[in-house]
Amino acid sequence: MRKGIRFHSGLGGTYNEKHMVLTLEEEALLKVVRALPPEEANKVLTWASQLAALAQGRLTDWSDSWSDEDLRDAAAASLHEFETQESGER
Repeated sequence: MRKGIRFHSGLGGTYNEKHMVLTLEEEALLKVVRALPPEEANKVLTWASQLAALAQGRLTDWSDSWSDEDLRDAAAASLHEFETQESGER
């Protein structure tokens, strides 16, 4: 039997003798990573580790909705980039 993480929906599991509880999103991510070929799964895990290091312990807001301020900022940045490209082409 393969050693590693055992999880049950909402109940958690064990890893190196530690109890872990996962969210449904985390469980879904694990399912996807387990389905990948080993080399690709390693790339995903390396990328996730790099992102975690960049966060330096800060929480990330993963909400799917954008605030009005987010939309204004994105529109302004897009317009600025467009104007920069247009002025460079003339």
